Amino acid sequence: MTRALVPCLLLAFFGAPCSECAAQPARTARPARPSAKERKTVTPADQGIRMTRDFGLLESGAEVEEVFELRNDSADPLRFVDSRASCGCVSIVDHPRSIDAGESVSIALRLDTSGLRGAVKHSVTFKVDHPKQRYVQLVLGGTVRGVWTEPETVDLGSITSQRLARRRFLVFAAGMPDLKILSVRASDASLQVSDEPAHADDAATRKDIRAVRSVVVDWGDAMGPPGMYSSEVVVDTSEQGRPTVKVSVTAHITGAVDVKPPLLMFGTVVHDQSVERSCRVKLGDDDAPQRLDRLVFEADNEQVVCRLAKQDEGDAAVGTLRIVLTGASGTGELMKGAVRGKRDAKVVVSIPYVAYLAPE
Repeated sequence: MTRALVPCLLLAFFGAPCSECAAQPARTARPARPSAKERKTVTPADQGIRMTRDFGLLESGAEVEEVFELRNDSADPLRFVDSRASCGCVSIVDHPRSIDAGESVSIALRLDTSGLRGAVKHSVTFKVDHPKQRYVQLVLGGTVRGVWTEPETVDLGSITSQRLARRRFLVFAAGMPDLKILSVRASDASLQVSDEPAHADDAATRKDIRAVRSVVVDWGDAMGPPGMYSSEVVVDTSEQGRPTVKVSVTAHITGAVDVKPPLLMFGTVVHDQSVERSCRVKLGDDDAPQRLDRLVFEADNEQVVCRLAKQDEGDAAVGTLRIVLTGASGTGELMKGAVRGKRDAKVVVSIPYVAYLAPE
């Protein structure tokens, strides 16, 4: 009578590399040979076998290898049909095409930790052709030493002049008990950040990992032109290898105002001459109860004068804004700025403009 492949199919870890692995040494020391207690007979689960090797704490950029030994104690040969890796960071160093009945083979895998942070676990799944088995999955895992944030990108979502946005992220560290956070700062005046020590339970279930800092990102009072917004928060640490961690912050500014055209082009402005431009402004739904004429308009440059020309009949939230630029002593330079409408010291609409001051 034919015996089943499992539990007679044994997977064990061995510290010594196979001949193919020896030709490509890892950049870190290979773990010591496991004791007999660490070797175990694998039982079938969903007609497949899964075994995990945890390397513990790893240096960032290290490459580690593991050799798995499989023995086929069934009466049927086992043939490897296909393989699939869960990540480009894990690769097959060497593996056979089949295992004859009663034979043993070795499968060598390599894990490259470059670009990985924190707790990692990646696998190679082999699809097999055998009456009793469908797959063999080998997993390599560990904790990569370093500093990172979760999430790595903060999306503030849709932002309007009346709706502030707030998001939180955590700074984590692995294998760095003495790490210190030196500063947390925003690279844009539109963002406001505050930080405090993280709670102990934020990483309580993660081996070798601790939550260092909790950072809150707030969208400030500034209101930019409609469209995509992108900035970042910079975290300075005492880590020697990677002292600065940057968190990308994105948002979509919409709904508060609609300006046409969104950019005012004055062209060439001659000394002592004036150029006039107009744009149509419509407040969004959240500002609809407010009147457009309640906004106080101002410009970056005193040569630019702006005022509300007219409002649409029956709709106090829609109107035409007239902007006049008078050329001063020109130097052939490009002038850039913005016209802003404020209410209660808060920017509701911002309209950028560009002009070229012709030399006298």
